[in-house]
Amino acid sequence: MMGRMKSLTLIALASLSSVACNKQGVTEKQKENQASEEAKNLTSQGQQQFLGARAAAEKTVSAARADFETTRENYVHARRLDLIDLDRKIDDLEVAPATGAKADYRARLSAISAQREAFARHMASVETATPATWDAATKKLDQEWDSLKRAVDAAG
Repeated sequence: MMGRMKSLTLIALASLSSVACNKQGVTEKQKENQASEEAKNLTSQGQQQFLGARAAAEKTVSAARADFETTRENYVHARRLDLIDLDRKIDDLEVAPATGAKADYRARLSAISAQREAFARHMASVETATPATWDAATKKLDQEWDSLKRAVDAAG
């Protein structure tokens, strides 16, 4: 009987150790599953944050482009109105009697006309200027405008 008890005790101990090992395996598996789930959640949150940041950046870029387009359109419109006024002055100069030598006066009007045409060409290029070239293009056009206006005022 004692032999039988020893056998039963050994079997019971072996069974308990087997159950304990299985519990550790289950616990480890649960921890692994939990860690995997947390990683998926963090990845999902990261993707949502990325998409949110990307949408915000696209919105900001779109607004900046719209602002630039408005700025460019307003600038070109103002310069066109300036040019219309200047053309009226040039027309008045062409029909006004010359106060000095006619040859000199005609030469000045011819130079003004050439300068005006160059300004108009450069103004057309500003219409297609990019944000990267905008400042340089408008600075150059403003300088040309000032020079053209001075020439017309001096001729009058």
